[in-house]
Amino acid sequence: MNSFNKRPTGANVGGKPRGRPSNSGFDSGPGRKPPQWSGERGFSRGGGDGPRATKPTARAAAIIALLRHVESFPELHTGEISVAGLSERDGKLTHAIVEAALLRWLTIGGLCERALGRPWAHVDAAPKASLLCGMAQLVHLRRVPAFAAVHDTVDAAKQLFGAGVAGFVNAGLRGVLRLLETCDVPGPSGAPHAQPLVLSAAELAQRLASLDDAAKETLQRRTLLRGDGSALLLLESVLPADVVQRAAAVSGVPDAMARRWATRLDARVAADLCTHTLCDAGITLNVASVRSDVLQAAFASGLLLPHTTPGHACIAPQHHAAPEGEDPEPLLVPITKHLSDVPGSFVQDAASGVPVRFAASTMEREGLALAEHDLIIDLCAGNGTKTRQLVHAFPQAGSIIATDPDAPRFETLSRLPGELARLAAAGASIVRPGRLSVHEYENVRALGEQASLVLLDVPCSNTGVLARRPEARVRWLSRTQELRLIELQRTILRRGASLLKAGGMLLYATCSLEEEENQAQAAWACKELGLVPIASEATLPTGQPGDAQTHYRDASFAVLLRKPKPLA
Repeated sequence: MNSFNKRPTGANVGGKPRGRPSNSGFDSGPGRKPPQWSGERGFSRGGGDGPRATKPTARAAAIIALLRHVESFPELHTGEISVAGLSERDGKLTHAIVEAALLRWLTIGGLCERALGRPWAHVDAAPKASLLCGMAQLVHLRRVPAFAAVHDTVDAAKQLFGAGVAGFVNAGLRGVLRLLETCDVPGPSGAPHAQPLVLSAAELAQRLASLDDAAKETLQRRTLLRGDGSALLLLESVLPADVVQRAAAVSGVPDAMARRWATRLDARVAADLCTHTLCDAGITLNVASVRSDVLQAAFASGLLLPHTTPGHACIAPQHHAAPEGEDPEPLLVPITKHLSDVPGSFVQDAASGVPVRFAASTMEREGLALAEHDLIIDLCAGNGTKTRQLVHAFPQAGSIIATDPDAPRFETLSRLPGELARLAAAGASIVRPGRLSVHEYENVRALGEQASLVLLDVPCSNTGVLARRPEARVRWLSRTQELRLIELQRTILRRGASLLKAGGMLLYATCSLEEEENQAQAAWACKELGLVPIASEATLPTGQPGDAQTHYRDASFAVLLRKPKPLA
């Protein structure tokens, strides 16, 4: 786990022996059930033997969701977060807390270890979930006052788990506050409360620019960076001196992952990859099929912003009006509005669009362009993001078949041909949308060697999209998960290769940074399946905390392989 430089601990912490704490309030105990969501009535305590919360709260809902993650760590709980009975505002806060906790999980653990003087791994599930809830607010959510984060989280912990857990959580949260530079702000009663001091991105840059190298390193070892480029400051330089370890500790990226990146790339690139994962990724659209006049009107109205990658645009942030001196609150506009106002656009990160564009340009350069009789198969089409690209990127191809083995994704995918036909009729730049058809997975697998191009956008570790998939950073800690993914990718490669006709090409794509899932899998496919490499492209992420959304990009990998023709 990522950790801060440890402070010395005695043989006795808080009156308890060192090691795993006793069960005096720190877990559910044998035979007791964890707290359960009870709809609009709130939460019931484990086993129904305690008081019932008078009403559901955002923090209580977040703690319950995080408790499930704690219990399944590092392969995190994948169920929906229940916000039944909460107002829309509280439901959004619950989601924000859980997402921030997943993003900063390992950073939170390091801070709590230092504040509590005990290993994070030895904190039981109930207080750990509660601490994650409170710490996510203190460290990551700028709009939540510290006194509300502490008081409301402790109150929720007390209602859910009792006074023992609440006291422990209160001590932990206040202990972390004592590690930070703070300023006094008036609380609800007018009494002063400690609030972490926040440096804006500009203030932090100004401070660093004014210091010599030694003083700059001292400040960097005190800086807890946040996604918008702002930072909290620790009172002591307790973050690691090594630039990669420090970036990993601040961003919550596992040490081992960061060290692998540093070995394969270099220390500075690895550190940037870590801090990139803190970015607010925003929403990027593929607009390559949008009519030029419609796109220009969207830019002129401020609905969209041009992305630095051609063919893509960002949804422009919108905000409610706010009183003078206060940060404006984001205004959430349904994505469906943007998609309907800009026909032909669809959600896709700029890096996700690289593999299909790379394949089309490579095939054209190598004299391998597809023709009217050629078949394209998208074997792992998901919701159809890259399928849409195939229609646009290969206008001369005869037909395109898409499928996916996952039933919910297949249901969404099955609506794509009709959607493209309607968009083309409305004037979007979609060439011959009727070429696309969707078929059941097993029926496509039975086609045999007919395809001139097979796209395999395979399941992967998501290490290139950690800003969007915060749970993937801790899931990576499971070696079992990594081994399962590699074997699954090879199974899909075998299936894809079996659909290629002689001379056909296979496009293998991931959103991973890991060599084992990318270059090594391409080498395996060449050795074991007899394919021949044509070209590959690895796209690194761009964007750092505080950068404009139009500069943000995930990572991707693509390799184009060919099935040799038989010798004459």
